[in-house]
Amino acid sequence: MAARIAKAAEELDAGLADDLNTALALAAAFDLVREANIAADKGELRQGDVPMVLEFLATFDKVFGVLEDNDGEKLRTLGYGSAESGPGDAEIDRLVAERNAAKKKRDFAAADSIRKELSDRGIIIEDVKDGSVRWKRK
Repeated sequence: MAARIAKAAEELDAGLADDLNTALALAAAFDLVREANIAADKGELRQGDVPMVLEFLATFDKVFGVLEDNDGEKLRTLGYGSAESGPGDAEIDRLVAERNAAKKKRDFAAADSIRKELSDRGIIIEDVKDGSVRWKRK
């Protein structure tokens, strides 16, 4: 797997060096992920391989910026929008926790009110089957 990761890194660099050939660079990442998934399914992906794959993906994400969901933060850093344009992550987490507590107490009116408040402020709440809650910005 280490040799395959090194090959993927070379292909990524070659694609970017070739007049920013993003198709080649993306193919390197997708091929590595596919091969890592196949190796994992076969039980051939070792613990020592995982950090190297993650390091490659972090390098890939520095260029393409698609794996980490921090677009709002990046835009604010560039001067677009402001922290006041929507609730911050900490406030959202606090409201989600309050909503969860209200649901646990079976106070569904309060839980629905918090969901509506978040929705009005551009936050989508997703209840997952396992009982956890995910949120994302509209």
